[in-house]
Amino acid sequence: MNASQKPSLIFLTVLMLVPAVAAALAGFLDPTFSEGGKDLILFEPDGCAYLWGTDIAVQSDGVIVVAGTVVAGGGDSDFGVARLGRDGGLDSGFGIGGEVRIAFNLGWSWGDYAEGVALQSDGKIVVVGHVEYSELDTDFAVVRLNPDGSLDTTFGQGGTTTVWFDLGNLPMDYARGVAIQPDGKILVVGTARDESPSGDQMAVARLEANGDLDFTFGSDGKIVIPFDLGGSNEDEARDIAIQPDGKILIAGDVQDADYNVNPAVAKLNQDGTLDESFGEGGRVVIPVDLGGNLYDYGRAIKVLEDGRIVIAGSAATDTSGSDFLLIRLYPNGVPDDDFGTHGVVTVPFDMGGGLWDAAYDVAIQPDGKIIAVGSVARDVGAGDIDFGVVRLLEDGSLDETFGDYGGRTVIAFDIGGGWRNEDMARAMALQPDNGILVVGPVTREPFSTAWGVVRLMNELVHLDGFESGDTSAWSVTVP
Repeated sequence: MNASQKPSLIFLTVLMLVPAVAAALAGFLDPTFSEGGKDLILFEPDGCAYLWGTDIAVQSDGVIVVAGTVVAGGGDSDFGVARLGRDGGLDSGFGIGGEVRIAFNLGWSWGDYAEGVALQSDGKIVVVGHVEYSELDTDFAVVRLNPDGSLDTTFGQGGTTTVWFDLGNLPMDYARGVAIQPDGKILVVGTARDESPSGDQMAVARLEANGDLDFTFGSDGKIVIPFDLGGSNEDEARDIAIQPDGKILIAGDVQDADYNVNPAVAKLNQDGTLDESFGEGGRVVIPVDLGGNLYDYGRAIKVLEDGRIVIAGSAATDTSGSDFLLIRLYPNGVPDDDFGTHGVVTVPFDMGGGLWDAAYDVAIQPDGKIIAVGSVARDVGAGDIDFGVVRLLEDGSLDETFGDYGGRTVIAFDIGGGWRNEDMARAMALQPDNGILVVGPVTREPFSTAWGVVRLMNELVHLDGFESGDTSAWSVTVP
């Protein structure tokens, strides 16, 4: 053997020996992130709102942006955005000490509720949610921040804008998700309510880069997607994704004539019309019906490079319990029989009382493995809920190399001081080095809420410095 051969042999030996070590690390807290893998965003003195969604996005350099609703005192609530360094800790170059509050204050209660965040290619931050004009009148709300956290005054009115559908006698419109098109246009998805007869409708608005409605989308920059299968027609949109060809996918859940709730997906052409090649007239409903109350929810959606679609949510197992739910469809909306049972996988954690486990977000690794995050109940009655994370192989089976529960990981903050320890994962993102970030509201003593952020280790490491995006260079090794 000559000298030029030795490095190759050593490298091959490392690759043969390391995977077993690395596999034992995947799914465990990353000790290099903040304090033992966990971080808290406090928004003192009043803290974060407990009941509303939290979302996360990651910059190309691994820096972390978290958005949600924060308390402003006196019953008021504001949009809140925080930025962390790639290894945790508030970024002092963003807002005030790493935190930004945005108050619309347009109505009777000054209630402003943020639920979704996305990053533009220029580093600007788009946050969506809803604002209250009155107790029974809410609108979509959108804010755009510059990279330093200041309001982008080139957007809307001084950095903010609102969109209303006002379908009927109960004009309550809620935005829950956002996506940025390659051309810079902004898609906002949520639910528009009509008291009677059509109930709730999936609703989408598209904005120009300056915040104006894009009149090439639908008739006036806005569309509603009626499923109207019966019952009280409560059809909710919760997430949005853009396919490589520019078509738009909306995920949520719809009610049928028997008042059961099922996950649903709608697919739109770029002009906002329904894509007739998808499902039945551009819509697909996926009954799971494991038992009990038959309330099954679709909460998050991602698109694979080959166009297949992954939906995450929850499936009811009886009148009180539920499991994580993952669904995979072909691009035409047909269930993918190579995934689970007819395209459906349910994952129980079953850690304790109530057996209430629900997924809220999902991500696809470069190797095709699927990660879902959500909340896992140890004792619902006592308010003991933890973050839960599961990883599946491409066929939908549990990845036994991940976590300490056979493909599953449970993370507890438990800082409620004996009052309530409700730690509820709501969103996730992958960093450029494939670190797994999870965020959600965490109860803390005395009677306040923070956002908890954790990072889990992952055995996938990019050999060229993480920047190329060429997945052929991914290899199994120690992070």
